[in-house]
Amino acid sequence: MSFFAASVLHKFLIFVFLLGLLSARASSVKLNAVVIQSALGIVIGFLMSLYMPTSLLARVSVSLLEACVLAAMVLTLLLPKVLSMLCGLWQVVLLALAGFTFFSQPYLSLITNASVLNTELILNCAALIFGVGILVSCQLCSYRMAKLHSTLAFTFGLLILLVLGMASSGELLLAMMKLHVVDLTKLRLSYASKTINFTDLLSYIPIAFMLLFSLYYRFKFVAPLRTPLKDLQGIAYRQALARYYQQRRLLRLTLCTLIIAVVSLLYWDLVASKPATLSASTVVELGSDNEIHLNIKDLNLGNGKLYRFAWVASDGKVIRFFVINRYQDRVKLGVVFDACLLCGDAGYIQSGNQVICLACGVHIFIPSIGKAGGCNPIPMTFSQDATEVRISRASLMKGYQYFSQIMEIEVIDPVSKATLLNTKASSQFKYQDKTWFFANDDNYERFRADPSKYIEHVSNNAGDK
Repeated sequence: MSFFAASVLHKFLIFVFLLGLLSARASSVKLNAVVIQSALGIVIGFLMSLYMPTSLLARVSVSLLEACVLAAMVLTLLLPKVLSMLCGLWQVVLLALAGFTFFSQPYLSLITNASVLNTELILNCAALIFGVGILVSCQLCSYRMAKLHSTLAFTFGLLILLVLGMASSGELLLAMMKLHVVDLTKLRLSYASKTINFTDLLSYIPIAFMLLFSLYYRFKFVAPLRTPLKDLQGIAYRQALARYYQQRRLLRLTLCTLIIAVVSLLYWDLVASKPATLSASTVVELGSDNEIHLNIKDLNLGNGKLYRFAWVASDGKVIRFFVINRYQDRVKLGVVFDACLLCGDAGYIQSGNQVICLACGVHIFIPSIGKAGGCNPIPMTFSQDATEVRISRASLMKGYQYFSQIMEIEVIDPVSKATLLNTKASSQFKYQDKTWFFANDDNYERFRADPSKYIEHVSNNAGDK
């Protein structure tokens, strides 16, 4: 699911559902007029996003305009019959507001990174067309169903206007507090933050309403048409069957629209929009020779994929590094710290034939892995033969300063021989390139006075592994 399709649904869906309910109350609706009005509204929204200032005062003005529009919409819904001209006016106004919020998004410039027609542009435009198709189907379904039950449509319309009013009031209140028009209080700030955060869920409200509509429609209009079919024959049977098929098609179209819309939105919100995360690291330990040994064949290190490892120092500091084969035609490994001199220890992920820095998004060509400079991973010293990669403890400790993660591990107080957690230790002391932890300050002072008296009696669990 593309950002562009999901963004179209998020910004427009609740408005087109409301327009469908409103159109059902109009004396007449012409398709050509609706298309022209929709295009005009979107163009106006686009021009507003281009020329309207981005100041807080402009934001307050837009919020006040939205409040006036919503209040006028309530009055329109209360009318027993809506004039076609008035309905067309709301088509333009609501889509202009939705278009303004859509085109004001800074990420729209990512629709293409080139000035020529390319695959990325085609896919993003296709996503926009897909989103528009869902919107058209949604407005059509809400219009057809609202025609069948005006009271239910009226109730849903008022509820949607209430929700939109709450969301708009939160943004208006926040802008007014920033401008010092109203005093900043804990209650007002809490209300503004909750209503603004709630706007991310606005697109799901019309989907829920249309689902309720569909359930009502299924049992009220579709099911009763099927029951008498077995008692009819001839022309009456065919006419009744045609009516049943017609109502069932509308129900199926609505359900298909709902399923596609909710799956698209959920996939974007829960999966596609989430930032990339580091894959799990394989924890490795030092051998008897104070080196880490990575078997190339057993770990399949030559297949061109990024393999992440982690070594835990004596104080619990996690030092990450990764191994990747830099060339496809031969095994020539790059072994580097999973950190950058510029961006810190956010780490790297692999995407195709490139490695990406999670902190800044820079794409790094895989054959350049192992070279210092820029946003490249920090190189580390290692040795390699035909069967394995060897990394010494001294090489690992050179990357100690680049990482911040501390793992909770069990350590031994060298004085009392008690087992404790490194994060719960009273104090710690670095001696002979190892960190020693103490249960209390008295043990710490005794160790500092004569470290050699205690170290020879301590097992390897107190130091690096």
